[in-house]
Amino acid sequence: MGYDVTTEIDLFGGIRFPLGGFNIDLQGIWYHYAGLTRRGGQPRLDYAEAILRASRSLGPVTILATLGASPNYFASSGTGFYVEGGLDWQTGFWGLTLGGRLAHQMLQRPANFGAGNDSWWGVNLTRDFTIEAMGTLTATLSYVQTSIAHEHCVPIAGRGQDICGARALASLGFRF
Repeated sequence: MGYDVTTEIDLFGGIRFPLGGFNIDLQGIWYHYAGLTRRGGQPRLDYAEAILRASRSLGPVTILATLGASPNYFASSGTGFYVEGGLDWQTGFWGLTLGGRLAHQMLQRPANFGAGNDSWWGVNLTRDFTIEAMGTLTATLSYVQTSIAHEHCVPIAGRGQDICGARALASLGFRF
């Protein structure tokens, strides 16, 4: 694309509150690409995004929904919207939670980004481990897949990348 980016810095903030039996999260995120050197009139990469998340627990099942919006998405792709829905089920076995997600992103000018107006889905298995007087360690195993065709996956020099296919992921997080 003609860029020399060394670091992505994400600045975010938000508020969480209950409303009518739902848990609501309102967030704002600014994505900044430090060390950016634009060449040849390439579009800016920095962008802002507003996110609304709602969830509601019904016994061992939690229903989740997310809506994200950006007035000028990554690489000047125009207005962008993101919708996601999901379910988490507390299995009752060894503290495991089984989850599933389905999402779709819509961009005004997807050609600027190389992808867009695409979907993804995933399933995950999560377990929390409480560490006394410190916080909670969360371990997650996931399998995810996108609808992005190989030739449209972050095209560089006219070729697609091999990063948009199915993936198994493992992650650790810590809440304190």
